[in-house]
Amino acid sequence: MSLLTPFGPLQDIPLDNIEQLKEILVRSDKSRMLEGLVIESVFNEYLSKLTGQGIDVLPISLVRTLTIKTQRHSARKTFVNAWWVWDHSEECTSAAVLRRLLAPKGSHDGFLFDCYYNESARDFFIKEWNGETHIPIQSFMLKNRRQTVPQFRIPAASVIDEHRSQQAFWAGISSQYSDDLFKRVVLHRLFKNCAIQPFFDGVWDIDSLARLPDNTFIQLEVKHKFPRVTGPDENLSFGINNGQLMVMLALAQRGIKTLHMIMVKPIWNKNLGTGYLLNRIGDRKNVVLLAKLLDETTLREIMKRRSSATGAEQSFTGKDEQKARYVTPSEFQFLGTLDDPVEEIAKNIHLAATGHVDRPASDQMLKNSRIQQ
Repeated sequence: MSLLTPFGPLQDIPLDNIEQLKEILVRSDKSRMLEGLVIESVFNEYLSKLTGQGIDVLPISLVRTLTIKTQRHSARKTFVNAWWVWDHSEECTSAAVLRRLLAPKGSHDGFLFDCYYNESARDFFIKEWNGETHIPIQSFMLKNRRQTVPQFRIPAASVIDEHRSQQAFWAGISSQYSDDLFKRVVLHRLFKNCAIQPFFDGVWDIDSLARLPDNTFIQLEVKHKFPRVTGPDENLSFGINNGQLMVMLALAQRGIKTLHMIMVKPIWNKNLGTGYLLNRIGDRKNVVLLAKLLDETTLREIMKRRSSATGAEQSFTGKDEQKARYVTPSEFQFLGTLDDPVEEIAKNIHLAATGHVDRPASDQMLKNSRIQQ
């Protein structure tokens, strides 16, 4: 049996049918997630230039999961984490060092699953577990959770904007990945949404992993949003989801820093999608690119700050309350604008990732770049 999806077994889905692949993406993720894929495709142009600077972006997909267990006859809860590593390089050798870094150091340090995709079976497998080999992930988890079918999570209607989702697909995703949409995009969403997500209380993607010139690893993360405005002085700040902070901290404790980057929307309206990136080329000079290097010390300092609700629309269900901690623009480094040469931005990403950039941003910089509607 192949991977089960909300659209039927993967073996029954025509992988060269772009309409079918579009439906998988549009119906499986909230609109903001699809727009995030568009932003990642824009950033891929910068990341492709990093190799010449000694930074290798690795062909690895990494997912972090959380299981919350309530003890019998007690309100006490325990939290169990796991890493799911999928090395999709041709030689399958890119994740060897990463697996050693993420490997549990004790019985209370969670789990590590080394995964792969089999094209002929059209399914994801765990390489080895407790003496068994080549174990289908879904079958393994169904048995572990004592379920008969996966409980797929479908995003709520309130977090799907049909127009924005369709625009993100046709104007961004399909044009960027037209050469191999299934392998480069859809398959990775199936890994998270179908093979893993149905069985866990929390699931987080790690955007991109790279190896720096000193052979350390870093997560390269990019978000597309505008700042929160508070107080009579209209102070600006950006929120980082508490769950994401915990994942970043778990990485940092293993020596993997995060370069948290933001592509700042020039129009501060949550209803604005990514269409302006292609339809309003003149606005690109107003799209500010920011970066903040997050190591363990910095993350622990941020996590001491007051946590605030961000609104249910940020959640997958459209109902769950999300919380975040906030970082001011002056804590970020200015990388440039979307109108600057690709090579220049890539150079600044390199400098920011290695802690060698000193171009702090400011509230006024973002206010000056804002486009009033």
